[in-house]
Amino acid sequence: VADRAIPYAAIRTTADIKALLTLAEEESKRPKDQQRFQTLIIDTVDSYQRIVIQEYLVLNKKSAMSGWVDWGYLDAEMTELVARLSNISMNIVCNLHVKDTKVGGSDDGDGGYLVKSPKLKGDFKDQIAAEFDLVGYMETGWEAVDGKRVLTRYIQWEPSPDKPILGDRSGQLLGKTPVT
Repeated sequence: VADRAIPYAAIRTTADIKALLTLAEEESKRPKDQQRFQTLIIDTVDSYQRIVIQEYLVLNKKSAMSGWVDWGYLDAEMTELVARLSNISMNIVCNLHVKDTKVGGSDDGDGGYLVKSPKLKGDFKDQIAAEFDLVGYMETGWEAVDGKRVLTRYIQWEPSPDKPILGDRSGQLLGKTPVT
């Protein structure tokens, strides 16, 4: 979307995101016809989480997160982010990266299968999908179009064995939506 001159804010600190959220909260309280923005996109939640962790480690003169206090702080900060986003009367889009996580199988590597899971740390990674009405996975894949194999991009909304956190609470979307 860089060619569309969309306003953006570079988030380098937790103070940056909190200021952006305050701006979005104020904007969403305006009458709809006076709002400058209808959508807020956080790109990406996992990069913001890394900022939270880094700031915390520097402030506490630590080299790594450890113990209930550290992980509790991280969970509280991330929960606050989602709570504030939920109270903004706009379309909210949160992007995040995923990682392959092995499920099942033996300790020596036999069996099991890979599942796409949020690339987040702490308990928050297991909670985030439940916080949104739509959870999709954008990917590129091959499809047959007019008898030819064509590379297409789409968002998958239906859960599958390798993407169990996907969902559409509205029930209105197709299993996959083309990205055009």
